[in-house]
Formats: sequence, C-alpha cells, structure tokens
Amino acid sequence: MLETEQSLFEAHRLEWAARFPGQYVLVKGSDLVGAFGTAEAALVQGVRMFGLESFLVRSVDEDEVTVSIPALVAGVLHADPTYATQG
Repeated sequence: MLETEQSLFEAHRLEWAARFPGQYVLVKGSDLVGAFGTAEAALVQGVRMFGLESFLVRSVDEDEVTVSIPALVAGVLHADPTYATQG
C-alpha cells in the first residue's frame, strides 16, 4: 500500500525539504497535492479530496512512521472512551 506515494516522496524528499522547510506534504498517486504547515491540515485536506482512499502525508524534514487513519480524522469513526472500562 502507498508504494507509488512512498517512491515519489523518497525521489523528491531533498527537493521538497528545500522548497517546503518544516512542512508536511500530501501525496496521492504520483502527484504532490500540496504542502501544509501541520500534519493535521494535510490530513484534513487529504480526506476532503480523497475520502477514504489512501494517501500519504509526511514531514519533509524528519523520518516518520506512516499512519493511515483517514476515517478517524474525517470523523467517520468515533472512539468510545467508555468501551475500554466496560467489562
């Protein structure tokens, strides 16, 4: 999953780090969708544009673990904090 996006990110990481220092890039397929000041802003835009489809958000400045949670960010899923305490 996200092989195309990961490859594009790695191929352009240094270029994007110079163009967008301190920002997060949103990548879908073989396209750079945009650069954002926060991971949250990039995730929200990704969900707006792509819904539940996979997309990549990464910091151009640091190594990160890829997390795929668009449904949670979009509010489609809701955590139930009382579930963990119910027996």
